[in-house]
Amino acid sequence: NEWNNKTAEITGFSRHEAFNKPLVSTFIKPNLRDNVQTIMKNALNGKQTSNYELEFETKTKQTV
Repeated sequence: NEWNNKTAEITGFSRHEAFNKPLVSTFIKPNLRDNVQTIMKNALNGKQTSNYELEFETKTKQTV
């Protein structure tokens, strides 16, 4: 996937700003990073997780 216009609008980070930055450590709230990292690792290994809602940290440090 790519950083699309809606993601840029929601987070405040342009596509250029997000390019080559690690998703979890840059854009996910610190208290959720371990869980999200585990879910992403599981997904890469073929294990699905249902109904997990991500909370992003915006450029202005708000949660969305």
